[in-house]
Amino acid sequence: IDLELGVRDFERCRTLYGRWLEHDPARAATWCRWAELEAALLDEERARALYELAVRPDAGLDVPELAWKAYIDWEFGEGRVEAARALYERLLLLTDHVKVWVSYANMELAVAAIGDGESHEQQGESASARIRSIMERALVALKNRPDDRLLALQAWRELELQQDNQEFADGLT
Repeated sequence: IDLELGVRDFERCRTLYGRWLEHDPARAATWCRWAELEAALLDEERARALYELAVRPDAGLDVPELAWKAYIDWEFGEGRVEAARALYERLLLLTDHVKVWVSYANMELAVAAIGDGESHEQQGESASARIRSIMERALVALKNRPDDRLLALQAWRELELQQDNQEFADGLT
């Protein structure tokens, strides 16, 4: 594939990726690399279709979190924050792992940092509200797992400190 990329034969790359996945459809890294190629070729529709195939619940990937992360990162990187949020919500229907909750909240912090047309004060307030909502939901989801709940609380405190919400952060200790 790298050789074909070198000579810019993208159709051949697509063929090779297709054959690779016929042979080993459970390999998440292959799905991601193919989707990344399509994104680099500015074929968003094809990239999204590949990511969608990879994150299907029945895809049986060896490392499904790799495909989910790549998909979310790609959508966020393209400025499609609502699409990234929707992907996080879909992922949370499949798992309630503490890392997913924290990553989701961190994305909201990043959204506040890059801005979305609101004033700086409005961004901070809406980001804080979104982060708090996510972390409150996390605590409910993790209520029967004390170790994960503690990790979520610690992450939430750090998020609040990053937003200069010292008083709120102190309330989480």
